[in-house]
Amino acid sequence: MNRIRVLSILFALIFCAQSAYSQLNNVENLLRGGVDDANVLLKEYLTPFGKGFGANLNNGWFTTASTHKFLGIDLTVTANLAVAPPEDETFDLSALPLNSVRVTNSSGPSTSPTIIGEDSPGPDVTLFAKDPTTGAEIIIGNFLMPEGIGFNYVGSPMIQAGVGIGGNTDVLLRFFPESQLSEEIGSLQLLGFGVKHSFTGENRWGERPSVDISVLAGYTIFQVQSKDLALEPDPSAIQTGASYDDQQIELEANSFTVNLIISKSFSPLTLFGSVGYETSAVDLKLKGLFPVTAIEDNIFSPNFGQKAIRDLKDPINFSIDGANSLRANLGFRVKLLFLALHGSYTFANYPVATLGAGFELR
Repeated sequence: MNRIRVLSILFALIFCAQSAYSQLNNVENLLRGGVDDANVLLKEYLTPFGKGFGANLNNGWFTTASTHKFLGIDLTVTANLAVAPPEDETFDLSALPLNSVRVTNSSGPSTSPTIIGEDSPGPDVTLFAKDPTTGAEIIIGNFLMPEGIGFNYVGSPMIQAGVGIGGNTDVLLRFFPESQLSEEIGSLQLLGFGVKHSFTGENRWGERPSVDISVLAGYTIFQVQSKDLALEPDPSAIQTGASYDDQQIELEANSFTVNLIISKSFSPLTLFGSVGYETSAVDLKLKGLFPVTAIEDNIFSPNFGQKAIRDLKDPINFSIDGANSLRANLGFRVKLLFLALHGSYTFANYPVATLGAGFELR
């Protein structure tokens, strides 16, 4: 059976580091335990990624509280790095509502690494099914839970433009058009809008205050769709004859943040800070027809009691809520002619370190 690299493809796309995620190639094993168990296990495994990536989308919106003059512009490239807390590096299999999946060694450890956990496999688990004739449980397979990537942070880049529209107000845009990256990875697109309004803009004589204060709200949506997945049926099981060429994974992440910002300029240095609130969510879907091995329990089937392929339609569909919380941010910006370098740190449930550079014409 060919192993699909659904998660490997997804994370390679986001981080441009496919080798770091090459171990995530056993999705079909989780599906063998049934749709319910697969959704539970994948959600627990990926939750730190969803929280970290959502936190990243809420960062990089500002490097100062001041706003542009009318038609002033900036273009900023930012790298965000969310840090997951230690308690999110593992999850306990024994505490999950699983139906067909159990730790093989009941007296051994039942904790397994999440995506940001240690880069060593989790415990060996066994898949059970009921014998349709006797009702007794029988073993239909076993596998090791996937390892983590070995570091507890989630990174992502961001490109953003801003323009002054007058009235001490900037409109901010994050945009990446739908683009086909490759036949294996598929396509992605990103869209984000923000508005920043200064309460302390220039007065009628064109003078700026010693301290700038503004409010900002921003929303971002990020979508990924991969193609050419290839989970093929177990050749030792009775086949259904179905086609499995429509398999794909879809990810959609959205985030929203609102912040009160204050900054002070000591040209060429600007110091800034903020307090605010953030929310985010990541939706993951595995779409198409996927073959899994099961014991035929339909008494009227000629394959009753035998190992047979069961086709699952769109088997994975769950949402990961981000670390929705209050946040505080401290940072700096250094402006050298039209070039601006900046860095900041966001204090939140999932703190984020940010570094970037941009072009500014105020």
